[in-house]
Amino acid sequence: MQMRQESIGGRLESNGDFRGTCWLVTGPEPVDEEEPRWEMIPRQPTEGEVQALRKLVVEVVRRRPVP
Repeated sequence: MQMRQESIGGRLESNGDFRGTCWLVTGPEPVDEEEPRWEMIPRQPTEGEVQALRKLVVEVVRRRPVP
């Protein structure tokens, strides 16, 4: 079975800039104790992805319980 995973990680600076990387990971799903044989391809996030991430952060902070 083949797997495909896309992820984004990094940090938002205090001025709103995003410093991070998008990753595309593909390859066969390991069986039992088999070592993964995945291809990992990094790239810079698009401006649209950064804007979507900022919106997500705003929503998560908005939903934060008030102590």
